[in-house]
Amino acid sequence: MKELREMKASLSEEMSKYLDAHEANWTDDNEKAHQAMVAELKELATAIRRREVVQIVDTPEGGAGPSSYITMVDGSGKRHFAVAKDQKFANLPMQAARPTDCRFAAGEYLRAMVTGVTSSTPPSIGAALSRGNATSAGYILPTEFSANVIDLARSKSVVMEAGAITIQLTGSEFSIGRLLTDPEMKPKLENEKFEDSSIALGRTTITPRLIGCIVKASREMIEDAPNAPELIEMAMAASLANSLDRYAVNGIGAAEEPLGLLHVPDLASTDDEDPISFVNVAGAAMAVRVRNHEPTAAILNTIDDHVLGMTTDSQGRWLGAPPPLENVVRLESSHVPQDNVLVGDFTKFAWGIRENATVEIGETAEAFERHQVCFKIFFRGDTAMLDSSAFQKVKTNVPAE
Repeated sequence: MKELREMKASLSEEMSKYLDAHEANWTDDNEKAHQAMVAELKELATAIRRREVVQIVDTPEGGAGPSSYITMVDGSGKRHFAVAKDQKFANLPMQAARPTDCRFAAGEYLRAMVTGVTSSTPPSIGAALSRGNATSAGYILPTEFSANVIDLARSKSVVMEAGAITIQLTGSEFSIGRLLTDPEMKPKLENEKFEDSSIALGRTTITPRLIGCIVKASREMIEDAPNAPELIEMAMAASLANSLDRYAVNGIGAAEEPLGLLHVPDLASTDDEDPISFVNVAGAAMAVRVRNHEPTAAILNTIDDHVLGMTTDSQGRWLGAPPPLENVVRLESSHVPQDNVLVGDFTKFAWGIRENATVEIGETAEAFERHQVCFKIFFRGDTAMLDSSAFQKVKTNVPAE
């Protein structure tokens, strides 16, 4: 960021000196050189604005995790960390070291809450339980355990696979800058003023909302099955992944629901009278590129994805995606309505998640009769649109049966 600002300042000074030196005898060559500097200045300004919202920094030397992670700086100067789709939430700064004596620590922790600490309980689990994380709302799952569940859920989430980032929330609310409009650079006549072209910045506020699930299991399975911790943890992750996709796509942004992509007010939309095809998906990708973004993925309804996959030419040969969609990953989700397609740069969309999960154990009358136990697990999280111009929604015509 510092280097970009220094380059921009240096170029601005160079442009000023160039104008002073050549203004009296301005030629076509001078104009070409000036326009080249203007274009370069615009690129630097755009790069700086984008990095003011999302900055990439190196992992501290000796730290665990990926070679880089995302950091966002709020108005008070506090840093908030985030990860891209191929990075681990558990490797972020401020996360405790993951236990090395068990693979599915969250599942082991929940089993030990039911059975108590036994001779087969991993030492890290016994130590975590002995620390006492009980609250009036239940047990707070240690961050090093719940982070692994979040990563498992992220690996199963379609929106995350499309490129959405995950922000580590540490407070009750987090505001992040959002670029609404780009400035426009224009040429000027000699001795005339430059036309004012201001950028418009907005604010996206992430307010963690309750997201949870209930997992039922037989006591016999919990006590006797060697893979019980894995099954419990996988069930938790699958439920969380389903919620991440459901609300990222369809959340209405009210009644405690996060705001999903289909309901973002200023997200560009196209109505197409034709049924789903590579043509209208490619058209959406082009619309995103016209706004200076590169689409990472297209998310379709499961049925629409099947229709595209079954496309053939006049001789019955399978047709693949055209060149404009070569680098756009096609993903399917039942949470996208059949007549809608979402295309965009999904790195401009985020989930903010509190790393702590809370767990309650209980028994309903039915569970008691069946010798079952119920786990209620809940996280807090919210969606955030970082730049709506990076997306295009297409509403197609569903063909008659």
